[in-house]
Amino acid sequence: MEDLISSRREDTKILASWVTLEVSPTRPVALGCPQGTPSAWSVNDAIEINAVALWGQGPQVVLVSVDTLYVGSWLEELIVSALSPVPRENILIGASHTHSAPMTDHSKPELGVPDEEHLSSLVAPVQTSMAELLDPKNCQFVTTTVCFGHAKHSISRRLKASRQELAAGSETVVMRPDWRGTTNEQVLMLELRDLEGTVRAAVWNYACHPVGFPLGDTVSAHFPGAVRSALRTKWGAGTPIVYFQGFSGDTRPRSLAVLNTPRRILGRFLRLQRRRPPTWQHITLQQYDDWLESFVATVLRISERPKVVEVTSALASRTVIHGEQFVSPPQNVSFQAIKLGKSLAIVAASAELVAEYAVPVRRMTRSALGSRWVMLVGFIDTPF
Repeated sequence: MEDLISSRREDTKILASWVTLEVSPTRPVALGCPQGTPSAWSVNDAIEINAVALWGQGPQVVLVSVDTLYVGSWLEELIVSALSPVPRENILIGASHTHSAPMTDHSKPELGVPDEEHLSSLVAPVQTSMAELLDPKNCQFVTTTVCFGHAKHSISRRLKASRQELAAGSETVVMRPDWRGTTNEQVLMLELRDLEGTVRAAVWNYACHPVGFPLGDTVSAHFPGAVRSALRTKWGAGTPIVYFQGFSGDTRPRSLAVLNTPRRILGRFLRLQRRRPPTWQHITLQQYDDWLESFVATVLRISERPKVVEVTSALASRTVIHGEQFVSPPQNVSFQAIKLGKSLAIVAASAELVAEYAVPVRRMTRSALGSRWVMLVGFIDTPF
């Protein structure tokens, strides 16, 4: 593997810089769409902002991920301002969408109200970190590899309502497990390696709602944080790991312990026989840890299969469409596309796109941009 990477090293060189910043709260704060109490004090694992910049004559593209439910306009503007003079279309800012992090989006008070003191504490560190990212002294030449594979760890969380439910006035689709529902199990990772072959930073992508963490009053980055920790154990402490949430509007963790035991399968069969649809079961901490261990092991296995790609240039575009086409009352929806070399593209939108969009959007992107690998990203900016 290392020989293959070394043989193509000169073809794939590009300047890059990276930074990681912990932004865990130091006092009780409101969480975004919490699954327990509205606020949390204890921190299970660190909340972070990670960023990677790819350079030409100057910073060409900046990729930023934030451990939060939605980035929101306040934090988006802070990051964009700190990255000046990089053009806005060259900056991609995505939320991991963890439901166990401080709320940073002011536009959705029903899901949580941001703590202003916590937000204020972010200003100076974010500005300092982004300045470090843009400092040419922190650039170095890297080669790029892609790791690609599939997991089996998500499940559709939306089920068509039964006839009885529809007759009773139910919505057409209800929040219940759908074992036959569409999921998007692609795991795609871009690795930035120094000229000795050591991974110095990475950008990865998977589509699954970070929900189900059993300690509802505890701050957690959920599975993006667990994968980050595992990759840092492999590559070195502090390695920046950018995570972009995929088209996961209708998928969530598939708890192997809850959904696949013989007792659950028999129970599911009996419920279907009685025309009673299945419901979500409470996931214990042990069951969650089992699912997490299995998923992290899958990502680590995928990371062991790097393929050399040419990322010697980066192109970006961005458009904002008035949202009367999508939602009422209308809100702006931003779409962004970034082409990294000939083989890799990122397509993103400020929405909770569902997994059913993955196949057609990936197909269109490959046709339009000629990219073999495509990262599909939701939850950028301020989704409606």
